[in-house]
Amino acid sequence: MKAVSIVLSVIMIMCGIACMLTPAATFLSMGYFFAIMFFVYGLMGVIRAFTKKDLDTLHVVTSVLALIVGVIAIVKPGSTLALDAVILGFIAAWFLVEGCARMVMAWKVKDFNKNWIWLFLIGVLGVILGVYSLIHPMAAVITAGLLIGFSFIQTGFNMLAMAVSSGKNDRE
Repeated sequence: MKAVSIVLSVIMIMCGIACMLTPAATFLSMGYFFAIMFFVYGLMGVIRAFTKKDLDTLHVVTSVLALIVGVIAIVKPGSTLALDAVILGFIAAWFLVEGCARMVMAWKVKDFNKNWIWLFLIGVLGVILGVYSLIHPMAAVITAGLLIGFSFIQTGFNMLAMAVSSGKNDRE
């Protein structure tokens, strides 16, 4: 088992490097991931709705809608690009909201935290990044692809550290 964990962690690190070398392709594959996720969520929700005695109408409706979106995105070529566009909008909005929240938080703590200006400046940078992501969506594409790659690399190294530091090999 230890050897399998080491091999899987090395594969995860290599996938992360590949994602970082091709961030746009990595981002474009996110649409397929979300399509599969919608399909599975919708299917499980519909199954749960029919096996459960008390039906929650809102849950049934959202499950059916998720199932429909998932099926359309999987079956119809190019529809995952629409999901990618939605993801881009969420990324830009997240940068804007997070930047504004940091600026507000910095302003609230300025009386008892002498380093409040750094938090405020990070918030300003977040707002600038959000606006820039709205104006130049390719920047958000590359950023998201790089973050996914970095996450894979970090997870791979964590898995490797746990595998190496684990006790004796399973065969012993």
